[in-house]
Amino acid sequence: ASYWLLHSALYDFAQGLNNQRNRRFTWAITNYYYSMVYIGRLFMFLARDLYFTGHSDLAKFFEGKTIKPRR
Repeated sequence: ASYWLLHSALYDFAQGLNNQRNRRFTWAITNYYYSMVYIGRLFMFLARDLYFTGHSDLAKFFEGKTIKPRR
């Protein structure tokens, strides 16, 4: 899982750079955002052995709130 999270983050970042160079700023921002989301998920997975897929769970994790695992 960690390889694909890192791969996705780097790919989205590269796409963001390309879109920024081509003056497609809205798409660049979207790419950069998802790059950060994947890095956040990678950090959670490596540091805490957690894998949450929802954006709200990721935000709660970095706020220090308790998150109930989904089954």
